[in-house]
Amino acid sequence: MWLLWKSRFNIKDGKCHLEGQGLAKVPNEVYSSNQKQPVTELWLQQNALTVLGPRAAELAALELLYVNDNPAFDWDGEAASTDLEETAAQWTRLQELNLSKTSIQRLPSSAAVWTDLRQLYLCDLPQLSGESLALLPPFPRLRVLMLHNCPLVEGIAESWSSMVELKQVSLCSNPNLCALPSGMGAWAQCEKLFLNDNPSLRTLPDSLGARSFRVALTTSAKYHWHPFQNHAH
Repeated sequence: MWLLWKSRFNIKDGKCHLEGQGLAKVPNEVYSSNQKQPVTELWLQQNALTVLGPRAAELAALELLYVNDNPAFDWDGEAASTDLEETAAQWTRLQELNLSKTSIQRLPSSAAVWTDLRQLYLCDLPQLSGESLALLPPFPRLRVLMLHNCPLVEGIAESWSSMVELKQVSLCSNPNLCALPSGMGAWAQCEKLFLNDNPSLRTLPDSLGARSFRVALTTSAKYHWHPFQNHAH
């Protein structure tokens, strides 16, 4: 396995690309390499992962984590051999997180330490608890928020109105989403706000009337949006 992906792991700059390798677990070499050169970016999308493994907390320098498109992945499921709260608490430098198209059921409350998080992608998560999302603290430096097709999500936490650095927000195809933060008008830097295909969303906060967002409110057209490609931090 090491020979298959060694050439894609750049020890010099800490970027570890393991996407599309058919991996069922994170190779131990990721952690042994981390002891020599801290891993800052870990790309694990499009594999067969179910958990991150017992040594995930060692990745304290992590700035980017992509585990999207691992359908059976649940970092807090029965197969997990590490405590999610303790692991997430170590990722104090995290800036970009993509959990889309996995089987995660919750986000850790210890995510409060992710004060430098810039981009968050939560799409096609049929088991993500709406209560878990509601309890998440606001991320003061978040710029991109993508929350699509999460059927258990009914509302967005009122405290998220304080995420004033948001520039692009997409809250689409959430069939039970019926409430938005009343203070969304505070998103003064937001340039694009997409609210497509939310049949339970009947009204918008009055505070939006004071903003000049580019808002998409169609009820049928789906908006396809891909994460930013510029990962220079």
